[in-house]
Amino acid sequence: MWGAFVYFVFPIALGFISYSIWRRVQMWHTGAPISDLDPWPRLFLSFLKLATFDIVAHRKFVHREMYAGIMHFSLF
Repeated sequence: MWGAFVYFVFPIALGFISYSIWRRVQMWHTGAPISDLDPWPRLFLSFLKLATFDIVAHRKFVHREMYAGIMHFSLF
């Protein structure tokens, strides 16, 4: 009984997923390439700064609500 239901619903779900992926790809293709990227060392240093202060130090959590930020930091 459930096998027939699965065989009926699977192509419908697969169609929805395929259509969603197709729409997402079409949206990506509407953008233009970035021609003015910074030199790689500057980008890498910027990433390290972001990783150090935002991810490791939980800067966003600590600035908004101090108590919640400290509790969240202590969990990790």
